[in-house]
Amino acid sequence: GACDFASTRRADGRRDRLEQRARERLEFLVVNSINLLGTYTGTLTINNDVTVSASLNVNAGTLTTGNFNLQVGGSWNTNGGTFSSNAQVLLNGSGNFSITSGGNSFNDLTLNDGLVGYWKLNETVAVG
Repeated sequence: GACDFASTRRADGRRDRLEQRARERLEFLVVNSINLLGTYTGTLTINNDVTVSASLNVNAGTLTTGNFNLQVGGSWNTNGGTFSSNAQVLLNGSGNFSITSGGNSFNDLTLNDGLVGYWKLNETVAVG
């Protein structure tokens, strides 16, 4: 399923339980999508190589992968949040997708779509 993160805290602690369940899903190493929603103020640290079968959206907060690789099968959208990684980001979708880095750099960015995809860079993307 999707891993959605937001920082809207309810009196009953519901956000805490939802965030914990989303973090537990990342332990399975394959998720449908990761979405750091516009209200999220925390840091999501990925401590395994993870495959995201659809899109990744970082609209707020911070996503960090340290030395762990991240594969994304859809678009990469960083619109307001922060991304950092010392490892590889592999974009491997075979369709029409876009990359919006939000000014964040990639340490190692690989596009592997089997020559059947179309990638649109929405801005200058820094790698290195």
